[in-house]
Amino acid sequence: MKVVTPKSVHGCYDVFHIDGTTYVLFPGNITADVENAKETVCPHGHTRIYSVSSFEVTINGDTVTPLTYDIPKCRFALSTMEKDCSRFMFHWFNYHKQLGVDFFFIYDNNSSDEEFERVVDATKDIDGILVRWNYPYHYGSCTQTGQQNHSIYISKNRIDRIGLTDLDEYIVLYGSSNIDSLLSERISYIWWVWFGEGNIASLNPLDYRMCTGHNEGDWKHKMIVDPNYVDMVAIHGVVLPTRPNVRFKYLDYAMLHHYRGLNNEVRGCPSPHSDCKFCRKENLEMHKRYFLGE
Repeated sequence: MKVVTPKSVHGCYDVFHIDGTTYVLFPGNITADVENAKETVCPHGHTRIYSVSSFEVTINGDTVTPLTYDIPKCRFALSTMEKDCSRFMFHWFNYHKQLGVDFFFIYDNNSSDEEFERVVDATKDIDGILVRWNYPYHYGSCTQTGQQNHSIYISKNRIDRIGLTDLDEYIVLYGSSNIDSLLSERISYIWWVWFGEGNIASLNPLDYRMCTGHNEGDWKHKMIVDPNYVDMVAIHGVVLPTRPNVRFKYLDYAMLHHYRGLNNEVRGCPSPHSDCKFCRKENLEMHKRYFLGE
């Protein structure tokens, strides 16, 4: 996996060029004078993108030469941001490669130097890019939204679909669904639920609506999108398409198995949603089958 350091000038995340357009990606709380640029801001105001139809770009009076990214054409990629998570990468990569993922974008968010070297080692045989995303992190704010939009824009006209997930989330297909059905929509929302120890998990994802830990209206989802179809994204699925009557679908044949225990460094015995009896009895057997190869 190639290691890339973004070009950060005047407080931006990156300046990069793709297919005749130069993009300047900023946190939402920083504005700049970008000459002859179109500005797009994410729905929550966390990220702003300036686009210019030239190669070099003028930012606050300075001429800047952008980076270029060598992204191969492929069908399905995943993008995630991580910090000090090298120990979780082997299973996550190998599982999703078997699912049908062709390419990975890994954004390392201020890992220690020693840990970053372990991340480099863990990703050396993986097709993708490893980005040193060394910006202050605040969940629900700019850094993760910036990462997601960065991967979408450098994927345009190269990758058919890109999934925006985390390292403790695994895409699981149910029933007779396959990779073709997973990628059939231009914008797909996938529900996630906490998984924990217990008996074999239900093969019907709709059963997880029995979760008593939170109301269905509070459920979160992540996205798989066509990077050529959206203007911007936010962490849990808000999009601003350039065209009216945009279509998206909540998938009923796929779920994100969200292993809360990974956040607690408890590999193989993740904690369930603490308030949910249904989630509590799920899912050691499926975890063994999918992720431990038993």
